[in-house]
Amino acid sequence: MPKSYALEKSDENQNQAESDSYEALEMQGNDYIHALTSQGRYELRIDLHDFDNNNVYAKYQHFYVGGESSNYKLNVYGYSGPAGDSLNYHNGLPFSTFDKDNDKSLVNCAELVNGAWWFNECLRSNLNGHYFTKTPPEVWRGISWGDWKGRNYSLSATEMMIRRL
Repeated sequence: MPKSYALEKSDENQNQAESDSYEALEMQGNDYIHALTSQGRYELRIDLHDFDNNNVYAKYQHFYVGGESSNYKLNVYGYSGPAGDSLNYHNGLPFSTFDKDNDKSLVNCAELVNGAWWFNECLRSNLNGHYFTKTPPEVWRGISWGDWKGRNYSLSATEMMIRRL
């Protein structure tokens, strides 16, 4: 987990620099995903793992991330799988970070949950949440997939995989 997630108030300048670095990495990652998914049609599979060795997946027949001009808008549809469709709530939305509040909420969801994601009026999933052992101290703070484990359970591991069709 990037150190920027473990912020301490004792050294705010260092923490801000680490946070800025993390946000820059998120955007570079989105640039790469945009470039990749612009080359053709892709499907997305998300594997989710809990702390009791249960595993489920969510599969989407279409996955595309827009470019910087769209704020890395998420385009996903054609859900199947046993995990539940927690990503559909975020479909068509731009990516939000601490300093780029692109969500539909009156509050900055990225700031509220200390992470970056395609937030709506906050979230039903967040695979960029904090890593906790099962139960985070507050709802939606962990690595979450609401339709499978609810809003107050942090998953042990997730994988997002894309495949060109």
